[in-house]
Amino acid sequence: MIVVRLIGGLGNQLFQFATARALAILKNCEMALDISGFQKYLLHRYSLHHFNISAPVVDGQILAKLHGGYHYRESSLAFDPQVFSLPIPLYLEGYFQSEEYFKDYRSQILGELTVASSLGPKNLALVNFLERVSETVSLHVRRGDYVSNPSANAVHGTCGADYYRKACEHMLGKTKNPTFVVFSDDIPWAKENLEVPGNKVFVDWNDASTNFADLKLQQLCQHNIIANSSFSWWGAWLGRSPSKEVVAPKNWFQTGMHVGHSVVPERWVCL
Repeated sequence: MIVVRLIGGLGNQLFQFATARALAILKNCEMALDISGFQKYLLHRYSLHHFNISAPVVDGQILAKLHGGYHYRESSLAFDPQVFSLPIPLYLEGYFQSEEYFKDYRSQILGELTVASSLGPKNLALVNFLERVSETVSLHVRRGDYVSNPSANAVHGTCGADYYRKACEHMLGKTKNPTFVVFSDDIPWAKENLEVPGNKVFVDWNDASTNFADLKLQQLCQHNIIANSSFSWWGAWLGRSPSKEVVAPKNWFQTGMHVGHSVVPERWVCL
């Protein structure tokens, strides 16, 4: 069996799950989720119960059986191909922020990462709109602890208005009369500071408890402008539009930090 330790926000949990699922498929073994870290981690909650995943949540008895197994702890954020040759039983701990860990199993992962929880009337109305309109672009602004927490700000920084202006201009060159669908944990800031062109919808009714709904809406958009955030990374990666254009910030971290980090796929446009 493979057990993966989940921690962080929804985007981080999805990276951790997808990597473990890919390894479980490769090794032809079962996998389970260790969510014990959320007992003391107050910034985010375990969120994968909103999805159609089949992996069970681990209990102490299973962890005890794995005590003699291999414990892999990620040493950096760079992709580590040695993960594929790790022995079973295996306990995984890390962020695994690269599609290189799981891109070969995309179809299986897409099947499990479908939202199972109720979306509510406002989100369902927007789902209906997104399924009818031909050109839609999600635009995600991540602020929250990237602004309020000095240590998080030092590591991540934030994407400014200039990045979003350039990203919108890029999308205008790739689409005809697009509708921009704006997501943020600080919608008032986005409304006040961003010059979003043309048709626009600000999704201002979801919060942390319904982040899965925002993720569903992002993936239904034909194209995506993401922040330096694993959350909107997944909103883009899960999208199934064959002509999908994704714009990502060229500096995922503050300049010079985490050299070798490979989170943004080469096919996406970095601005």
